[in-house]
Formats: sequence, structure tokens, C-alpha cells
Amino acid sequence: MRSPARPPGHRAPCGALTRKKQPCRALSEPGRQRCRFHGGQSTGPKTPEGRARIAEAQRRRWAAWRATKKAQEDG
Repeated sequence: MRSPARPPGHRAPCGALTRKKQPCRALSEPGRQRCRFHGGQSTGPKTPEGRARIAEAQRRRWAAWRATKKAQEDG
């Protein structure tokens, strides 16, 4: 059962069990019950549109990186 809702911005201790079987002492994310390590962050886009958007961003980023490296080598 979930605990009652907290006021927005409230950050309580996470409380998830660590590998040492001790409660996590990090503060929860605002409006959530677990910290950023135990809260299930995003694993990336799942839809074809989202995956295509990320792929295009990666292509642009690597093209810019290659251009920068080439400029450094040339001059």
C-alpha cells in the first residue's frame, strides 16, 4: 500500500534497501517516494517516433564532433 501523498517539493529519505541491507539515506525526488538512484529513471524512448528522434540527434551530434576533430587536425 502506498503512503499518503506528500506536499509538492517535500523530500523525505528514500528508504530503499541498499546492497548492505541498510536503508538508503539519500533524499527522495520532489513529489516522489524514492531517490534518483532507486526511483526508476527513464530507460529511453520506446516508440518508433521517439527512437527516430534520438537517432537523428545522435547523427547530428557525431557529425558536429567529426567536424570539430577535422578542424583541429587541419589547423
